[in-house]
Amino acid sequence: MRRGLAIFLIINALIIIWLVHSVYTLLTLLVEDGSADAIHSAEIPAPNSPLIDNMPQIIPKIIHQTYVNESVPEVWREAQRSCIDLHEDYEYK
Repeated sequence: MRRGLAIFLIINALIIIWLVHSVYTLLTLLVEDGSADAIHSAEIPAPNSPLIDNMPQIIPKIIHQTYVNESVPEVWREAQRSCIDLHEDYEYK
């Protein structure tokens, strides 16, 4: 009986080790500190500030619209047009 229990415990330990190994990168995200990548409020200029024009454009001004096919349903056309009208300087794809 003791030999069977030892084999059972070893097999369970190996399974647990394999599971932890296979999800290790996900487990490290639980303790990851993202503050090094954060944009702090001191780095964000106020709205309508002249500093906005001096900052480099990091994110391209493109609106990507996706749908099942090329035709947008009538229900969404008003929202689509509103988005395009509100962002005139953006490229629409």
